[in-house]
Amino acid sequence: MCLDKVKQFFTRGKGRVVVRQDNPEDSTKELQDAIDKAKRVIVQNRGQTIYTGPIHGRSNQTIVFEEGLVWWAHPDLFDNPHSCLFRAEGVSNLKMIGKHVTVGMDQDAYKAKDNSEHRHGFKFLSCQVEVEGFSVGRPGGDCFYFGASEGGEPCLNMAVKDVESWHALRNGLTLAHVDGAFIEDCAFNHSNGSNPMAGVCLEPNKGQHVIKAVICNVTCRDNRFAQFMAYTLNGPVQAVLKDCTAIGGSVGYQLWGPRGDSPEGSSLYYSGCTTAGHSHSGAMIVSKQFDKGEAWWADCQLAGGKAAVHVSTKDSHAKYITRAGGVVFDGDCTFSDPKLLTEGLRQVVGVEGIG
Repeated sequence: MCLDKVKQFFTRGKGRVVVRQDNPEDSTKELQDAIDKAKRVIVQNRGQTIYTGPIHGRSNQTIVFEEGLVWWAHPDLFDNPHSCLFRAEGVSNLKMIGKHVTVGMDQDAYKAKDNSEHRHGFKFLSCQVEVEGFSVGRPGGDCFYFGASEGGEPCLNMAVKDVESWHALRNGLTLAHVDGAFIEDCAFNHSNGSNPMAGVCLEPNKGQHVIKAVICNVTCRDNRFAQFMAYTLNGPVQAVLKDCTAIGGSVGYQLWGPRGDSPEGSSLYYSGCTTAGHSHSGAMIVSKQFDKGEAWWADCQLAGGKAAVHVSTKDSHAKYITRAGGVVFDGDCTFSDPKLLTEGLRQVVGVEGIG
């Protein structure tokens, strides 16, 4: 492809770079050079889609993509199955702002190359970062991923606001190793292709954790399986979900584990959460060993095609359902039809708050 020179304007003394593309067919080097040189980078919207290969962030920086910009993965620069459109590792004080900025990748082309599910849109490892305003779709993995390499430190006090995901291969948003997270006013939709296929997935890797996470006013719609998933078998998950909405797909809110060999300390609190249009259940609880974690549901409205609340009683899971007391539905929760509650819910699990 033809590479035209990108004009860069430096504001002396302010550490700022303004990037203007005359020909945006491959802006990888120019954008990366700007990020490497300045504390504040402004990527102008000149009415054309810009294409880049993988871009890497750094510490103590603000990157602003002008409103309405369209940023797409270059079709020839993502052969590596672990390539991400934007990646940062071990950085702090990074802010990325992209109000109404559309970011896309070529998921179909990646599936034709290999079976990788790691070509994420935005990937942050051991970072302290704020992300605001982007609409990210069709990655060969997750739209947004926050975690750490094996043995690495968690992402600290990260924030995600006003973002949207669409057609992720795996999940819209994954939190894998996080100590402090605030997710607000976001939408994660239409994940489909490779498990778990969730909107929001709290999924620690072995020996990692997701703690002090707050998810507020987030909508997940028509993701293939669970709209919101918490997976506590590998490490503790401590999160508050406030005023969240789950629509469509198989399950609204799914809670996995813990079980016999799982770490202790998981705590999930759902407040003011609602469900609608699920083919299976509003809430699904699988392999729950109640003396190793707890889940509270307050002021929630739960409904599903087969059950408002489903607790797995399959033989392979029954041995992990050991005693009552860890899941509480308070008196303000409502259910589409109490008769739809899975058979054995009260007797086998002893869930409180369901008459």
